[in-house]
Amino acid sequence: MDAADFKAWRNSLGLSQRAAAKALGVSGVTVQLYERGFRHDDGRPVIIPERIALACEEVTRRRRSEAPETARLSHGQVPERLLQRARAFLASNKVGIEPISALAFHAAHYAPFARLIDEWLAEHARQKGYLKLLVPDEEAEGEALIILHFFDQNDAFSFVLSFRGRSLD
Repeated sequence: MDAADFKAWRNSLGLSQRAAAKALGVSGVTVQLYERGFRHDDGRPVIIPERIALACEEVTRRRRSEAPETARLSHGQVPERLLQRARAFLASNKVGIEPISALAFHAAHYAPFARLIDEWLAEHARQKGYLKLLVPDEEAEGEALIILHFFDQNDAFSFVLSFRGRSLD
């Protein structure tokens, strides 16, 4: 493994230099040296030990085994006419929430990500709160729309950025 390979490894996992150092059990300066490939003081090349290359492989393996199945969470799949019906349904039940398309899902699209989304919501929206509403879709019997509502727009924006069209692998 050379400097370019090491940096490519870190970037492929989306790790900061600090996070890479922690995962490998080395200092941040060591990670910087590995990525630069030479010492500033005398210009000698930095050799990345085999044990670090093996540790990189292990970190990669662990992170991939912890990741959910590869899939795509589809946003914007709920047509406006269904959102209008959901709005009417909520209003008729005296629920004063305005569903927006970026936070509305067909139940079938939501289901594969339910655990992942609920964990994200529990971690990020715990103090401020959120609602997860189930609105029946009258056109498709037995189907439903899942509508997420945040009490803080920053949490909603953060959620959309975290999941919008993201391939999870």
